[in-house]
Amino acid sequence: MLAPKYPENEAERLEELLALEVLDTPNEDRFDRITRLASRLLHKPIALVSLVDADRQWFKSRTGLSATETSREISFCGHVVQNAEPLIVEDTLLDPRFADNPLVVSGLEMRFYAGFPLFSKQGCVLGTLCVIDQKPSALSTSDRRALTELARLVERELYCQMPNYTDPVTTLASRSGFYGLAGKVLQTPCSSLLPATMVSLDIKGFRDINVMQGRAQGDKILHSFGDAISHFFRGTDLIGRIGADEFGLLMLGCSRTWAKRRVHAFEEHMVSRGLDGNGLCPIHFSHTVVAYSPETHKSAEHLMMEVNRQMYWQHPSTALGQRKNGRRV
Repeated sequence: MLAPKYPENEAERLEELLALEVLDTPNEDRFDRITRLASRLLHKPIALVSLVDADRQWFKSRTGLSATETSREISFCGHVVQNAEPLIVEDTLLDPRFADNPLVVSGLEMRFYAGFPLFSKQGCVLGTLCVIDQKPSALSTSDRRALTELARLVERELYCQMPNYTDPVTTLASRSGFYGLAGKVLQTPCSSLLPATMVSLDIKGFRDINVMQGRAQGDKILHSFGDAISHFFRGTDLIGRIGADEFGLLMLGCSRTWAKRRVHAFEEHMVSRGLDGNGLCPIHFSHTVVAYSPETHKSAEHLMMEVNRQMYWQHPSTALGQRKNGRRV
């Protein structure tokens, strides 16, 4: 086994990693959705955001793996840190660097690895976004480009300020966080992203609730609704609160017809569940569903503007006088 060496900038690299104050923090949905996407898009059972500490690699996000860290000495990601470039091992048993690695010959029985570096703002490699399989495999050119783009998303999340990208009431993505991630994902060159569908969910009567029952009650409803969306829809669907009472949902790899069926099923679920844990009555909402077209929709915001136009025609009482340029006013 060939253990990874420390890069020449190791002291600077560790200083930058520790300054992020992210090591040993709880799981966060903004990272978990990226690893779930990577696993699904690349058809690999395991996807990780691995941050390489002084003597360990620690997983900020993990899909398909229960372990939270391993020794740096046996890590594949340590080699990415050492060389500051992607590492792709199509068959670990045929690579003398890894053939007798404990991650290969026992436990995980890793046979395929692809790790793409996560760079700091100063150019140091903090860790990787990697995908793993227990059988030999390969990556196409589009797969490599997709992982590169997803790695850039992880870098952005590592440095973003939570109040800017996360809605404080629902803890879902904020408007800017949702559109930022959705836009990047729609630009990712991977055919399994398509078809994609954008959904808008608007809570009915929310303005009256805020006026008559107070903002605190309104916040409880927003949090309850956002939590219900997160638990009902797929882990790879992108979700955000994009308006006062509006939630956006980008559903990847599904048609408009399938998306509408899921939204109708969610509507039935919200009605049938009765009071939630906070004693709130069932939440009613209107919805609009639009299929994404790369030729027609130049951005995630452009796609949502089309959603809002259709909402006006379908639900004029909801949309009239409440939107301007696709945004609530």
